[in-house]
Amino acid sequence: MAGQKIIRAQVHRLNEAGEGAIFGRLTRGATLRQVKRCFGTGNRAYYRWLSAVPGRRDRYQFALEQGQIRRRVEASGGLSLERDKDSDAHTKIDDP
Repeated sequence: MAGQKIIRAQVHRLNEAGEGAIFGRLTRGATLRQVKRCFGTGNRAYYRWLSAVPGRRDRYQFALEQGQIRRRVEASGGLSLERDKDSDAHTKIDDP
């Protein structure tokens, strides 16, 4: 079957790239769709690759969660310990 050959080739491509490259992109905030597009794979090949090694799905889930957190932080403007001078967050206390 031609479809099976294509899926095997895509899984092979993912194996060559390695978990570090794939999960690293997810951790840095790429979406799964972007990662699959980058490596030229479809859903069936990706999830077959994901299920091929015990523990890989857990590592994938962790990377996915880290990427989601990163995207949320970036969307909110990042975390900053400094506050604006005009912010009401500061409470000024006058000396007696």
